[in-house]
Amino acid sequence: MIYATHGEPFEMTGTVLGYDGGNCVPEKFTYALDSVDHRNKVWLCATGRTEVALRRAMIDRGFYCIDGTLHQGADRPYVEVESVHHFY
Repeated sequence: MIYATHGEPFEMTGTVLGYDGGNCVPEKFTYALDSVDHRNKVWLCATGRTEVALRRAMIDRGFYCIDGTLHQGADRPYVEVESVHHFY
């Protein structure tokens, strides 16, 4: 995957992992997404409804499709999550 510039649409399927750190508007990345092929990992930034969905995805340990907006962070790209869907 080639990371796009600031504010590009994003969609990736993978496993949601717990993470604590980073630098984002809510000032904290709580989750990371490990792609299905394990070649890419991005930080996930979420609030409210999407954070609850990410927490459930992390606990479930299944594959999930994450949609959102890709931004270039200080250390690495991050996704501002808009939706989380279980991948069947």
